Parts: sequence; C-alpha cells; structure tokens
Amino acid sequence: MGNKSDKAKQYIEKRSEAHKQSVKPRKQETRKVFNVSGHNILERSTGKKKTYEVYQSGKLVGKADSLYGAEHIADARYSNQKKSESNIAKRPPLRKNVSQSIPNGTLIITNDRNFSGTDGNSDKTRMATVVDSNRKNELALTKYTTSKKHGRTFNNDKGFNRHGDTIYTKDNEDRPIVLDNDKFIKGSERRTITQEQANEIKRRNVKESKYKKTNKVALRELKGRQKNKDR
Repeated sequence: MGNKSDKAKQYIEKRSEAHKQSVKPRKQETRKVFNVSGHNILERSTGKKKTYEVYQSGKLVGKADSLYGAEHIADARYSNQKKSESNIAKRPPLRKNVSQSIPNGTLIITNDRNFSGTDGNSDKTRMATVVDSNRKNELALTKYTTSKKHGRTFNNDKGFNRHGDTIYTKDNEDRPIVLDNDKFIKGSERRTITQEQANEIKRRNVKESKYKKTNKVALRELKGRQKNKDR
C-alpha cells in the first residue's frame, strides 16, 4: 500500500509541474497617451497587439487598430467642430426691434408744427431726443422744453434742463417720424445724451407722466405689437 501511495503522489507532482510549464505567463499591458487635435489617444499594448482609443474631455469617442487611424479620427472630429463653431459665428445676431443706426439719445432738430397733437402752426424750432425706435428707423421722440409747468427737470451735461411728458411717434400728417433731412434732422453728436439718460426719460413718460397711457399705446404701435388695454 505504501508503494502505491508514493507512486500516486509522484504522478500528481509530475502532472502539476507539466501543467505549470505549459501555462504561458500573462503579458504585461503597457499604456501610452498621445495628444492630437485636442483629443487624447490611449495606446494599449499587450505584447505585439496594440489598440488605440480616442478620448475627448474624458469621454471615449472612437477606436482604431493603428495610431494613424486614431489620429485620423481625432483630426476629423477637430475639423468638424471648427466648422460648426465657424457656422455659429457667421450667423447674424438676433436683432432687437430697434434702429441699428439711430441710438436712443440722438438729438433731433425739428419744428413744433411737425408734431401730431395740439402744437398748431407754431414755427418754433424744437430740440427733441430719441427715446425708442424700431428696425425700420421709425422714431419715438420726447421734446426738450424750458417750461416749468409742462417739463420735468433733467440733469445732464448737454445743456438741456427739462424734457416734456409726451412721447411722439407720428408727425403732423399722422405718418411715422423718420429722419428725412426736412422735418426731422439729426443734430450734433456733441449734444447727444447717453442711452441710459434717454431710457430714463422714456421710463418717466410711461410710468409717471399724466399721458402714460397714450405714451404706452404709441410705443406699442411703433413696435408693431398688439394693442392691449392698459390696466
């Protein structure tokens, strides 16, 4: 019995040693990283076999069997992204419904008789400022005035002390107010107030003026908006 047991042990040991020799050791994987066109290319190498993974911002975006193929993926993606960015840059900006050439605050020289309303046939030269407009270059004006009764104090460095409380968008023929070098003429840029100051005049005339309702209606018509009842 002892001889058989020893032989069995020897047989098992031989088989175990033969198995160990037949099993090939696992090859160590090595990695390299290349940066191409804003992409990271990860080279995985196990012996002779190499694979390439393309990443952008940590996200896998492509695979290839060669470095050349991975570079091609990265270059193509980079080119497409640049084209997309270029197309976005070429798109015209969304235009607000305001004049692109006549900013708020622009000085306008005209005559009292050229305004719609109750100015009659007055030939008095009148200075006014643009407080709003539309993309057709149709203007909303508020007059400058010296009247303490009808004007509101207005602090600025352009020589105007008061402004009226009405917003005009139509001339005496019920037509939109536009620069025509006849009735309405652009004044000196040196006397143009800032857009912030013009916006403050508009705010006063739609919030505080006794004519605020009609001023709001005039501005809505200028912008082509639907009329709503003021509350």
